[in-house]
Amino acid sequence: MDHRGVLLFCGALLAVAACSGPEPGVITFSERSSQGTGKKGSESKDDTAPAPTSSTGTSGGVNPVFASETFPAVSPACGSCHRAGTSGAPIFFGADAAATYPLFKTNGYHLPNSSFVTKGAHLGPALTTEQRAAVDKWVAAEGGG
Repeated sequence: MDHRGVLLFCGALLAVAACSGPEPGVITFSERSSQGTGKKGSESKDDTAPAPTSSTGTSGGVNPVFASETFPAVSPACGSCHRAGTSGAPIFFGADAAATYPLFKTNGYHLPNSSFVTKGAHLGPALTTEQRAAVDKWVAAEGGG
């Protein structure tokens, strides 16, 4: 086979490869990097989930009671372990209220008598009276109390 035959073969191979795609249900690299964002491949800026809906129904909002009262009340005591997973603690705090809110919602901490409220003393302290009041106010604002 001379060089023309090799070039012809390579050209035919490229044409076939260009016209074929993955089997249905196969996730390609570009699709994998955009899952959860609703964007394809390079359009995606990050791999975070869409923002949750606040109790007022607006997309992307953090409940104002959580942001202004609950997070500031509990973050200093609870976030010190539950932000980094210190001593194997489960991680459910983010860097700020906006990052923490969806984690709390996913774990059901906005519901009355959630494990966050009822945990009590563990490697860390139980919620103080003031912290519990801030959490209860947020639970009520979420429609759970």
